[in-house]
Amino acid sequence: MQRVGVTLESVLLILAVISLCYPVLFYLHNSHFEFAFSFAGNYFIILPLFYLIAFSRIPITFDFSDTIISTIYVGRDFSSILAMLFYWLVLNQIMFNSRNLSFHNKLFSRGGQFDFNLSFKFFLIFEILAFYLYTASGLDAGDAHWARSKELYIEEAGTSAVITLFLVAGFRYITVCLLFLNVWSNYRVIQSFVCIILLCVTDTYTTGNRITLLVFLFMLFVFLLRSRHYKAILFSALAMIPLGFFMTIFRVLRSQLHSEDSAIDGFIKGWDLAVNNIDFNEDIVFESMSGITESINFNVLVNIFSIFGNEQSHMLGLSYFKTLVWWIPRSIYPDKPESITVEVAGVFAPYADVALITTAVGESFINFGYFGMVLLPILFVFFKSVVSFFIENEILRQLVYMCFGFLMFRMAYSDTFIYFMFGCAAYIFLSAKYKVKSS
Repeated sequence: MQRVGVTLESVLLILAVISLCYPVLFYLHNSHFEFAFSFAGNYFIILPLFYLIAFSRIPITFDFSDTIISTIYVGRDFSSILAMLFYWLVLNQIMFNSRNLSFHNKLFSRGGQFDFNLSFKFFLIFEILAFYLYTASGLDAGDAHWARSKELYIEEAGTSAVITLFLVAGFRYITVCLLFLNVWSNYRVIQSFVCIILLCVTDTYTTGNRITLLVFLFMLFVFLLRSRHYKAILFSALAMIPLGFFMTIFRVLRSQLHSEDSAIDGFIKGWDLAVNNIDFNEDIVFESMSGITESINFNVLVNIFSIFGNEQSHMLGLSYFKTLVWWIPRSIYPDKPESITVEVAGVFAPYADVALITTAVGESFINFGYFGMVLLPILFVFFKSVVSFFIENEILRQLVYMCFGFLMFRMAYSDTFIYFMFGCAAYIFLSAKYKVKSS
């Protein structure tokens, strides 16, 4: 009888299947934040891993060719891939054990019936703020770039620009939660969905980012799952195929979207650039998967586990410290911590104009190494406690957990936390239904 050896791909497949179990566990235990965070991790890490298992490599996309991020190979990078997956699985287990930890003392109490129409007020204010930021950062000038123009705006306007960016982002995600609160409560469902879709279109056009659309699709999936609309889930899964194709194109297209006087001209210019540089023949499977999951994040993550702790020192919590000192001008605090994306770009892309996403796993490993598996769940407990402190409505709190749980995997912890605080402050102010409890 011939003995079959265990391949590297089979080891990775077993770990991938184990990882898929954690979102199910969190969902069954009504752990909304942990469910969203684990779901996002499986989306951004495990889906590209399945491609790696099938094809033994994950290439870098052409728009990251000027970086030192390398193509990932199963054989060559197996130890780093294994270390990353071990970190991810242990992190999930620790989150599962600590999922019920948070403080529920509240500073505010709500009087009267919840005002569902507040969500539509938020939507209108967000649209105004989003287009104000769009014009303030010069994206309507006809020769702009979705990322560089915003960077120049921050350099010129300083702290006021940073506050505007955080305020717009805070409104964006709290508005999504409030609109989904309508959907959950079966109140003006069609109008709410229309507003969410318009919000996603506005955000995609004015910022070039796709994360809000992903958050919307994730929360829609959860709503359909809880409502047991399984046929709608199947239809949505099929709709992801053309959506993934467009997201692949948009990844390149967005660089040219604001480069012409006409948005249509910019779209056509970006479309031609994408079609001429993306290989939809031999690598159509990779390009589609990359467009849907941002597979470059997987490459970045494996490189982080390969380099930090060896060639690069750990940051020892510096990127998290930004949560406390973001408001101090650099004229006063010149060494104020940068966002983790800026720090990593300085390592992997010092001469390229790209944004490198570390994910929460990469950020915690960059800061604390393997101790991050323990320290990151503590930061999550702190965040959940802050949410519980301010958001009394139970359904809204669950939606906030899911929205920001998903975001917190994909984005820097400090930025996501500050987004919530700005959105929460706006929510408390505009609702006008809170009063300080008497001692």
